Amino acid sequence: MFVPLKTRRRARSARTSLLLSCGLLLAAAPATAQTAEQVESILNRIEWRNIGPAIMGGRIDDLAVVESDPKVFWVGTASAGVWKTVNHGVTWIPQFQ
Repeated sequence: MFVPLKTRRRARSARTSLLLSCGLLLAAAPATAQTAEQVESILNRIEWRNIGPAIMGGRIDDLAVVESDPKVFWVGTASAGVWKTVNHGVTWIPQFQ
C-alpha cells in the first residue's frame, strides 16, 4: 500500500509530539521518597525461603580471617581445598597441592 510522503511525515510528527508530551509529563511528576517505616513494612511482608545452591560445585565450607590483619584470610572449599589471600581476595594461593 502506497502512503504519500507528506502523510508519513505528519504521522511521524504526531508520534514525536506524543512521546515528548508523555516524557514531559513524567519528568514533571514529583518523585516521592519512601519513609523508613514504608520500607520496613514492605520488607516485613517478605517470607524467607531456602532455595539452596543452584549448582553443587564451588561451595565455600569455611572462612577464617586474621582479625589483626583483615586483608589476610583463608577459605575452605568443598572441592578445591584451602586457599589463602593476603590482598583482600584479589589473588588466591592454594595451600595444599
